[in-house]
Amino acid sequence: MSEKHIWVSGAAGFLGRRVVHHFHEAGWTVSGIEVAPLDPTDDLPVAQWYERGVGEDALSGLAAHGLPDCIFHAAGGGTVGYSYDQPLQDFDLSVRATAQMLDFLRLQAPDATFVLPSSAAVYGACPAEPLSENRTPAPLSPYGRHKLMAEHLCAQASDTFGLRTIAIRYFSLYGTNLRKQLLWDLGGKALAAEGAVELFGTGEETRDMIQVEDAARLALLLVGRQPEGRTLINGGSGRALTVREIAAGLLEALGLDLDLRFNGVDRPGDPKHYRADVRAAASLGYRPEVSFAEGITEYARWFRSVH
Repeated sequence: MSEKHIWVSGAAGFLGRRVVHHFHEAGWTVSGIEVAPLDPTDDLPVAQWYERGVGEDALSGLAAHGLPDCIFHAAGGGTVGYSYDQPLQDFDLSVRATAQMLDFLRLQAPDATFVLPSSAAVYGACPAEPLSENRTPAPLSPYGRHKLMAEHLCAQASDTFGLRTIAIRYFSLYGTNLRKQLLWDLGGKALAAEGAVELFGTGEETRDMIQVEDAARLALLLVGRQPEGRTLINGGSGRALTVREIAAGLLEALGLDLDLRFNGVDRPGDPKHYRADVRAAASLGYRPEVSFAEGITEYARWFRSVH
């Protein structure tokens, strides 16, 4: 059996680089698509590296080295805040690029699998209960709407053209090398704080934290099963933690004795509660391996090393 080949867009990014490593370790040949050159000191095990970002040039250039068995589209808009500041750019990154890749597969590699890392942001405002994949989406932010549009493109590609697509609605991804969002912002504030640190909201908002290694494992498991048609599945831990618990966990792991304060202000696009219903993933044999205690300790160690 010949070695399988995966293309990873956003291959140097937070999620993309973990996907690169996991698929390489599973015996896949990996090619990367990025907007920047590969750092010569980076240990990414890629066979080819294309520096023009997602587009026809990149796809055609990589195709010269052989067509893919899978594309993992990790490039795209990465934060709710950015989607409010730059909605058109977020659309291009999340929606237009997905359309380009799916059309390339339709024409050049119709037997390949396309994996979209989507987001729990498609669910919008939700009660404090597990969110199943059949819940009607109602995104609050441009980021969530664009992720939902990309999911619809995947469904169309499967239903109309017979492509194999997998959309994973990841919940709150975290782990080493994450330089944005709650943990990164809190860590920076905490190191500069004297006595107390203040965050948005009330602290009682809930999040479902999934460590990035577990996120990459889920993608590998799903691709390995080679499901026909389209797959839509949650990627989470199934456990809800309050923002207060998450923040306190990081402060403890950093060895900082600070008071946590919350200003009661809600930021646009931030939901009150998120917790994944993970029964679908569990039925396929998926179990998160990294506990929050382990993950936050590792994150704090890395955070200290880069500060």
